[in-house]
Amino acid sequence: MIRKRDQNYCVAISNENKDAIYYIDHHFSPINSINRRFFDTNLKNFSDENYIKKEIKTYRFLDFIKKNKIILKNIDFLNIDAESHDFEILQGFDFKKINIQLICIEMFDDKNKVNEFKFKNYLKKFDYEHINSIGPNGFFEKKS
Repeated sequence: MIRKRDQNYCVAISNENKDAIYYIDHHFSPINSINRRFFDTNLKNFSDENYIKKEIKTYRFLDFIKKNKIILKNIDFLNIDAESHDFEILQGFDFKKINIQLICIEMFDDKNKVNEFKFKNYLKKFDYEHINSIGPNGFFEKKS
């Protein structure tokens, strides 16, 4: 193991704590998602349409941290790539309670279109500045 102090969790982060359906094409599929519309839109392009549905629980980020007694006050770099569920993950963060310096986020909507405006406007409310985009990924830095 390279980073022995790392802790890894398999959890669905969202904007609310709730039961959800996870749509799974196959283990490493680029369309696995809890966003049904995104999954259905992409299913015909990536799969033979044999998929499974799994019931899972989603958590707001800080609720998951508290539940698992994880001590975390600052995040240097946060990368969000959640197959068109990225915006909901952002909405689940309490930016007043946790300090994130740099965010990289895939800016797709559920129709698989980049919606840069939506992400820029939302993060601007929390003093994040859009500093660059590479493909569908937007980089946002916390203003000092």
